[in-house]
Amino acid sequence: MGSLNHVFGQNSSLFLRDKRMRFFSYVNDARKTITSNKMRSGLSTLGIVIGMAAVIVMMAIGQGMDSLITQNMGDMAQNKLSVSSNGGYQTENPNGESTYVKKIVFDTSIIDYISNYFPELSGQITYQVEWASDQIKIKNNSDYVSAIGVPQNWFSLNEKDVVEWMGFTDQHYKNLAFVAIVNNAFKEKFYPNSSPLGKKFILGKKEYMIIGVLKKWQFEFGGQAYVPDTTVLQRIKHSNELSSFDVFLDKQADNAEWNKRLTYLLMKKFNVDNAASAWFEITTFAEFVKKIEQTTGMMKNFLLFIGGLSLLIWGIWVMNIMIVSVTERTREIWIRKAIGALNRDIILQFLIESVVITLIWGIIALLLSFVVVQLINAGLASQDMGPDESRLTAVINGTVVLLSFFLTAMTGIIFGILPAKKAAKLKPIDALRFE
Repeated sequence: MGSLNHVFGQNSSLFLRDKRMRFFSYVNDARKTITSNKMRSGLSTLGIVIGMAAVIVMMAIGQGMDSLITQNMGDMAQNKLSVSSNGGYQTENPNGESTYVKKIVFDTSIIDYISNYFPELSGQITYQVEWASDQIKIKNNSDYVSAIGVPQNWFSLNEKDVVEWMGFTDQHYKNLAFVAIVNNAFKEKFYPNSSPLGKKFILGKKEYMIIGVLKKWQFEFGGQAYVPDTTVLQRIKHSNELSSFDVFLDKQADNAEWNKRLTYLLMKKFNVDNAASAWFEITTFAEFVKKIEQTTGMMKNFLLFIGGLSLLIWGIWVMNIMIVSVTERTREIWIRKAIGALNRDIILQFLIESVVITLIWGIIALLLSFVVVQLINAGLASQDMGPDESRLTAVINGTVVLLSFFLTAMTGIIFGILPAKKAAKLKPIDALRFE
């Protein structure tokens, strides 16, 4: 019994050794295929590497988009309902003429109106009034800055802390003061090595004194200056009209239920009985995230299409190489079949060769992709689009690397099947043509 186990064990070892030897033999054949015709291989390499590099770069950009969204969503209030006025709608009279029904108009009185009906929301409603975007110049630096009017509770409800500040006081709001709290991007642009507190700047023909600086905040695109909403509404716009406002709920509150309550209340206030969406829109955090995902999804699908097209071209290159290789190696294939090689052995040989070839070029393409991604990120960084946290950055991480190698191997298999089957179907008579 022991001798039988010894024999079977020995046979098993020989079998595995034979498998390994054949595998390395196939890999060596792949190397010969690449080096046998340097001109052909060189031209093919260029197309393959560019195609695969395009795929990797597209995936890196898509991964960067996902990382940007994931990273920044944590800083957004998930208990917020955003209410915005829509454009109204058109109706037709009996004569077939269209009449545009003007949109409803929110103003600051809407805050008290909602709070009277729902006292639990008192102090939990805020808004911002974006009224200007102008180029300002301080010393030798110039850039566009957005001016935003905000009420006193805006900073606390949006969880925006400050690094340095004197802060808005009741007097600033009562006196309609021309004072501003600027964001970190503003400070880094105009006062990178000093404090801007007490400094003045001109925006929209008005001079403002800086009394605060917000901490570095994500989704911070360019310089922003926050001023008391009373200053904007009464001294600049001369109107209390609002395009939108935000309602902050308790973290345990049912967003969908409050959406229904506010919809009913606003329809009652503005005496509208048709579809509420024609007049105003209430967006929950989940809906906001969904809209962002839809937008980024479209962009990622476009990137996927570009990458897929490149992958297709790349695969055709590989298939052409292998078909030419089969033709050139007809005699070799016939000899292997003459000494006992089965069709499956021939197919396996050429599939392994195809995968090895694509993996070699895939590694080169990956190295090239790192260089391209660095150039892309350097270009994005030079555009001064806010802090690093809010800037799109292409990312080649482990997921991208593994996925690229998986696609590489699959491309080698898919586009290697036809040449492999062609090789397996060769007959002895075919070898005579290449004598």
